Amino acid sequence: MRIWDAATGHPIGNPLFHTPSRAPFTGYSVNDPFFNPGSVNAVSMGCVAGRDIIVSGGTDGRVRIWYATTGQATKTIDGHQSTVYGVAVGRAAGRDLIVSGGNDRTVQTWDTAGQPIGSPIAHTGSVKAVAVGRVAGQDIIVSGTGDCNVRIWDAITRKRIGVLITCHTRGVNAVAVGRDIIASGGDDMTVQVWDAATGRPVGAPLIGHTRPVNAIAVGRAAGRDIIVSGSDDGTVRIWDAAGRLLEVLDQLLPVNAVALSSNGHLYVAAGLSICAYASPGSA
Repeated sequence: MRIWDAATGHPIGNPLFHTPSRAPFTGYSVNDPFFNPGSVNAVSMGCVAGRDIIVSGGTDGRVRIWYATTGQATKTIDGHQSTVYGVAVGRAAGRDLIVSGGNDRTVQTWDTAGQPIGSPIAHTGSVKAVAVGRVAGQDIIVSGTGDCNVRIWDAITRKRIGVLITCHTRGVNAVAVGRDIIASGGDDMTVQVWDAATGRPVGAPLIGHTRPVNAIAVGRAAGRDIIVSGSDDGTVRIWDAAGRLLEVLDQLLPVNAVALSSNGHLYVAAGLSICAYASPGSA
């Protein structure tokens, strides 16, 4: 895992290693609890007590917290019984929290000291993606699973909100929370949009990808709300809030991750490269 300067694209510090084949960051040995002997499947960023943090999840079933500016590993969280596929950082009831989901069919929530908040939230399939947001004054957690479901949870009571969302016909790989919507993407090659308060679908599925959808982001760019999807078909598709296709960005390689910054820039990870776009959807 690496940290990059968003303005220049230059790397910041040394890699944060999660593989035993190379010397780990800041001199840790392979026996150190902060050293992850497997691949990194998910990362998320947040700000806790005025300090930027990175949270990562990997195949060793652990969640790790790092200081973003120094790369120092501050906490290793053991709780999942197998691979962690999704992590998110957010707030609920004025409290910072970390959410993780994994192959053990659970979503788990933690405080920033790595202590569990409540019991694991059980699912019926492997949890491939999680997101945290606030919609209509309510803090929510969203999970997407390999058994085709998207679920919305009250982040405080941990009870499910609205209906069980089952419109994907294959596994869900990505979820994102917008101002009043949830977007999901899956192995059925579709992007689907939901009312975050009720879980009801908003319009028809967004179609066009020809391979599984791996990544979703929701945000604003060029003065409008947009949905961004990335797929194994090597393309990034940008849609407006009404589901109209605005632009297709050809990456030539499978797209693994997409992210929208607060200033509307789009970052795309495809193959071994990360590309940046200043005004996505304005073509």
